[in-house]
Amino acid sequence: MAKRFLRLLSLLSILIVPGFSGTFNITTDSDFLSGNLTNCDNVGTGTNGTLQLKTTTASYSGCTLKVDSNSNFAMTNSLRQVSIRFTAQTTQTIDKVMLLVYVYSGSIATYQCDFRSDDGTSDHNPGAVLGTGIVDCATLSTGTQWVTIDVTDSAVTAGQYYHISVRDTGVSSTATDYMAVCYTTPKTGITSNTNGQDSLLSFLQTIDGGTWTDSNGQPIYILLPTGSGINEGNVYYTSATNLSVYGANFHGERINITGASRVVRKAGFYVKANTSTPPAEHLYAVLYCITDGIELENIKLADKNDITPDYEWYSADFSRPRILETGKSYRVYIKSPLSTSVNYYQAYKVEAFTPSLTVADALTYDGANSLYAAYTSGTWVENVEKSDLLFRLTTATYEAGGNYVSSLLDAGATAAFNTLSWVPVTQPANTLVKYQIASALTELGPWNYYGPDGTASTYYTVSGQTISPVHSGKRFILLKALLESTSNDTTPVVNSVAIDYSSRVLPGTGLQTVCSPVPFTPGAGAKLSINYILTKDSKVTLRVYSLSGALVKEVICASGADGGRGDTSGYNNKIEWDGNNGLGMVTASGVYVVRLVVEPGDGTEKTIETKKIMVIR
Repeated sequence: MAKRFLRLLSLLSILIVPGFSGTFNITTDSDFLSGNLTNCDNVGTGTNGTLQLKTTTASYSGCTLKVDSNSNFAMTNSLRQVSIRFTAQTTQTIDKVMLLVYVYSGSIATYQCDFRSDDGTSDHNPGAVLGTGIVDCATLSTGTQWVTIDVTDSAVTAGQYYHISVRDTGVSSTATDYMAVCYTTPKTGITSNTNGQDSLLSFLQTIDGGTWTDSNGQPIYILLPTGSGINEGNVYYTSATNLSVYGANFHGERINITGASRVVRKAGFYVKANTSTPPAEHLYAVLYCITDGIELENIKLADKNDITPDYEWYSADFSRPRILETGKSYRVYIKSPLSTSVNYYQAYKVEAFTPSLTVADALTYDGANSLYAAYTSGTWVENVEKSDLLFRLTTATYEAGGNYVSSLLDAGATAAFNTLSWVPVTQPANTLVKYQIASALTELGPWNYYGPDGTASTYYTVSGQTISPVHSGKRFILLKALLESTSNDTTPVVNSVAIDYSSRVLPGTGLQTVCSPVPFTPGAGAKLSINYILTKDSKVTLRVYSLSGALVKEVICASGADGGRGDTSGYNNKIEWDGNNGLGMVTASGVYVVRLVVEPGDGTEKTIETKKIMVIR
């Protein structure tokens, strides 16, 4: 017995066919683009190539509402009237409205505020009165201020047009005794809290009591609903353009992600150079995850030689689509560390009326979830809810599903394919990436895609999963990735995929025996697959030995039958072992030796190959 054991160890040392381990890495834009994409796109270049669902439309998030100047319309007589036209965002009942007004010193004039429907004409002038309130200037202080007006529970329907009309009641308004309603320019047609488009948002005025004209101004107002309704309106009043970006002076926005995660593809800022002489360094945009303490992106936003002394939007693509995860906080900001206080960049900030008013501050862009952030004197200050930097992040709507099939992956010889892994391992809510693999001995297929249990109905959904042994002994594989989303504003992304394999030596050398999976855990239908190649019909004897030399299992395949079939180009054969011995009893955990003896039918010299395997119960 001892001699037999030593002979086995000798065979193990000299007859194990050498092979190598390898990994198929799909990480670059060329890797993705060389495959077949259906309703999918590659975004990013080089190793930043990223697979995602195809974009159907692009959209923006962020604050883009400019305030170049502010003004007011003075109602010095009963003919001079104002009407703020807007589109209701929510179906609810409005209890009060707030307007930003200027009251002349000592004014005792009174004004009527009517909450009105639209007249339904193409001119969209004020229609029927839904509710009415009174403004008594004698109760107000002098100067610019917010005024609250009770409009007696006026019902509004989302998507419908309404007016807040203000007129003199005929009591005491004169050129020196009046109230003026404030607005800003330019007219943007954007609501401040959502940055959403309202094409009819306008500041209308009349000087003759009947002919309404558009001032081309941006109205400032707040709707206060009853109960638990949602405040709406537009509150930005001033801007600051003296935000210098150079050295250690950075400006940006802190963003708290609530609701669903979202994927962003590029960043943009409204900036200029302070002079026509270029700054010393380019302008860069940074995306930083505050929660994780990780800088995700640092990209060139604008070339120092291209930026002008006039404010413009400058945008740049991230190196890859970035997932902003729900529950996490981020900071997006601009910097130019090598520029100086002589030639530098300037950012643009808008803010609600000062002094701060809680209900108005909450209607700045995304309220407390988006705050202006400034880095000076070595620290970030980002708790000013009433201010926002002009910035935008590009998001998109996407196809509901798509798939990617890799180019042909060649192991160079028959191989065992071990694990499939990918990055990122988690995806945004309501999205999914799942995989299948097809394998073949030749480039011609056939190509049948299977999941981890070796059937066509399952998919790899956990990174690092063991690849089904159904592919063992094959040389060529194709990877299929299926991307799905039930939310059209979110896409799953694939940054990289890795397939680990153990290849045999060059084709035609020995039997090229591969055992998989190793280690092997018997039970629940699991089987060890012993794959080998025959170039001619042969009798094959498989014996499994314990390390003590005891015979555990023997399988004999007749020449030309399954397991003993040969072909001049190399025919892949397979014998499976369930982990039981010849009596059907389970084997213990440990190391075993698998020995193949091949006796060709034409009487030529027999071949022996030996493999060592690990069984774990």
